[in-house]
Amino acid sequence: MNSHIIAALLKKRRAIAGEIVQLQKQVAALGDDLVHLEATIRVFQHDIELPALKPLRIQHRHRHFKGGFLTRMVLDYIREHPGEAITVDALLPAAIGDRQLSEHDKRRLRITLYQTLHRVEKRGDLERVMARGRIAHWRSLNEG
Repeated sequence: MNSHIIAALLKKRRAIAGEIVQLQKQVAALGDDLVHLEATIRVFQHDIELPALKPLRIQHRHRHFKGGFLTRMVLDYIREHPGEAITVDALLPAAIGDRQLSEHDKRRLRITLYQTLHRVEKRGDLERVMARGRIAHWRSLNEG
């Protein structure tokens, strides 16, 4: 029995190591692109300080959901559960629904839900009431 467990763990380790190698290659390619882009910018404006520019945060939409779906789901959850603490764990089953998601997709969905809750908080519909480690709780500001 232990040999099956070890074999599965080794396979998972190899998969993660392969993913890291792919991502390192992608980072190197993006670094090269950035160097070329900065050189082109300096052709047009040689005295610009590029490191002073703040990088844009790239938001990825989860591939299993249409744009705006998760925000609408969060707002619906707020209306259907007034007064309850809102967490990513509470929203996860509703977001997954009947979809068959891999563990990787579930981890990414948790991150996406957290980002969605943060955006709704910045909009003024939620307020963070507690955060312990990596677990945050929000409550609705629009309770009647």
